[in-house]
Amino acid sequence: KDRAIKVDDMLERLKQMAIQGLVLRAGSADYGAWLLAPRGVNAAMDKISSALHGAGKGGEETLRADLPETVRAAIAPQTIHPANQRTLGEKPDRIRIDAAFTEAFLGQADLRGVSALVLENADALSLELFRSLCADASRRAVALIAALPPVFFEEDSLLLRDFVRAVATETAIEANTWGGWRMAREAGARLEAGPGLAVLNSLAARQLADAGMSCVTLSPEADRQKLEDLCARVSVPASMIVFGRPPLLISRATIRIKEDYSVWEDRRLIRMIPRLRRGLTVFRPDEPYSIAGRKNQRIRACHLVADLLGSPDPLSEWKALRRGDCGTESAFNYDRELR
Repeated sequence: KDRAIKVDDMLERLKQMAIQGLVLRAGSADYGAWLLAPRGVNAAMDKISSALHGAGKGGEETLRADLPETVRAAIAPQTIHPANQRTLGEKPDRIRIDAAFTEAFLGQADLRGVSALVLENADALSLELFRSLCADASRRAVALIAALPPVFFEEDSLLLRDFVRAVATETAIEANTWGGWRMAREAGARLEAGPGLAVLNSLAARQLADAGMSCVTLSPEADRQKLEDLCARVSVPASMIVFGRPPLLISRATIRIKEDYSVWEDRRLIRMIPRLRRGLTVFRPDEPYSIAGRKNQRIRACHLVADLLGSPDPLSEWKALRRGDCGTESAFNYDRELR
């Protein structure tokens, strides 16, 4: 209550503060003495700003001009890559997992139909161990892909560069930044583009392919219509994450975490799991999203990915996915709801 603001005081503030370049000349309220919480004031300001922004838009005029040949070539329809044959609703054939959980996972997981494990936070020694665990007859088709982090700093570059050079001949590298792309390119590694370089249109996919990426990742933030449009045009092998907990926040701040699986909740009741990896705290949703159970013949990719990063029990979630049990109500932004 001490921080509450009267409606009349908010109107006075609007007379002094410009929104969209405009100030309030005069205004009155029937309930001027009513109190608003600070976030209620902020919400009102945002709505006023949005209304003024919309009112200030004029009619759009179509620009008519001849396009240069290079631009025509860039926007010309592309042939869909023949490797993109898996349709949404089929079983995932790739798994993303933290290297810290991989040994135990490999000891019990059914990997029939799995083509690759994408490993985060791996090192050269752990890759050798995982390669030996995948060497038996039932798992020889399972490749290992080392994912470089989506955030790293200058002091990390030397160690990452040494890691890439050590594994590049036997392990594909997933780049999630342009800095990681450069390291892998210089080492001669086979390259893929991960969710840190996710694409929302076919031009971006082709640009990554021109940069040496043998596979790109479709943005998990794309809705159904965007994915359908993208899959109708993408001329590069593509991966699509159909289950996972995308990172919501990555911070260098020192945050005390009492245990490896502790849940944080904000005032909007969003529940997040923080984990410390490589000196960074990564916050992921407590509840995963899943579109693995949706069926859509118009959404096609080379790989469908189960992202088990941030999972409290990767093996149990993988078994549930194999049974067709997604265990979540969230579809993230597939239905344009972003939840």
